[in-house]
Amino acid sequence: MAEQKEVSVATAHSGLTGNIVFLNREPYQREGLRVQLICPGTGRAIVEALLRGEADYTNVLAGPIMAAVGGAPLKFVLDYQHRGWELWARPEIMTVSDLVGKTIAQTSPLAEKYLHAALQRHGVDPRAVRTGQPVFSPQGILAGEVDAALLLAPMTAEAERAGLRRLLGAAEIGDPPTYGLMTTDERLRSHPDEVRRMIRATLNSVRQLLEDPTRRFALVKELGTPDELVEAALEATIGHLDATGDIPAETQRRWIEIACEATGVQHPVPLTQVFDFGILHQLESA
Repeated sequence: MAEQKEVSVATAHSGLTGNIVFLNREPYQREGLRVQLICPGTGRAIVEALLRGEADYTNVLAGPIMAAVGGAPLKFVLDYQHRGWELWARPEIMTVSDLVGKTIAQTSPLAEKYLHAALQRHGVDPRAVRTGQPVFSPQGILAGEVDAALLLAPMTAEAERAGLRRLLGAAEIGDPPTYGLMTTDERLRSHPDEVRRMIRATLNSVRQLLEDPTRRFALVKELGTPDELVEAALEATIGHLDATGDIPAETQRRWIEIACEATGVQHPVPLTQVFDFGILHQLESA
């Protein structure tokens, strides 16, 4: 086999179930790629890793989307999971209405907007709920740092096992950015063939995971997920994987509108400033 080119993907946490797409090595090997997951931090740290060339891609979306809206030379080139966030709370909080006066962990403005809409559908004014410190695992809820938090798998499975209560599922929260691929404008210009191979491999990886339960089970275990959490973590992930790679223009516009509001950008931002599905659409028509 020819020498594999190493590419790095920045992620927020190496144990996230959405990362199994990149642990599924065979589709990338067929494209001459070897993916290395790196964890430079969250939010702005991931944006800086991309802009400094320390990461070639990221599957974390909210921070880079907001940076792109603000003019950073970044592009969203592929979506592979646009649902998965769930709201978990202390067990004594029985319903969404019980969140009034309680504290929900701070999250990205893009996810927060969807969460607020879900609260309103349950008759809860988001202004009646306090925003606490960021919490990314059930431990922060159990320790009393906040009363509830948005979580992704496998932390959702961990929360269930710990006796926390799921107040809102992924379908109720909707489609905030979850997992995809973003890269720099420079990489799109200078390495278009690599980006093409990366997109094709990621789509093929998703298809394999959707079709092969044994493969996805093994990969979630490879993440370090405890055996007793693997099935629940997969259940919270697999149904939301998307092998098309695209997202509707309406969703793209909503993400940009929320990002503009969060960052103070007041001028119109075209979809093409943030999203570039050109290579994806070329692959679809090939």
